[in-house]
Amino acid sequence: MKRRKFISFLGGAVMYPLTAGAQKKSQPTRRIGVLLPYEDERDLRAAAIWLPLKQRLRELGWMEGSSIRFEVRITGEHAETISVGAKELVATAPDVIVAFTNLTHRNKREA
Repeated sequence: MKRRKFISFLGGAVMYPLTAGAQKKSQPTRRIGVLLPYEDERDLRAAAIWLPLKQRLRELGWMEGSSIRFEVRITGEHAETISVGAKELVATAPDVIVAFTNLTHRNKREA
């Protein structure tokens, strides 16, 4: 029985550096594009959705600056500036784009 324990221990000791090395390999930093249709990132409406997103990503192990980087565009509430901000985000080619908006497109005749 002691022989089996020793072999198990030895096998674990040999495998540990291999698995530890595999875990230490750095993953590429993921880029998240964020479109905020507010005047300022600190706007209470923006903060109500933006800060919980950042918090949840932290809880899942995504750390800003190491595993993720945010590309934020604060556009104001006008459809034209939102469109410009969206085009800018797309041009940066992030891994994902998160857009916060409750605006609807209105027909110019209705406005």
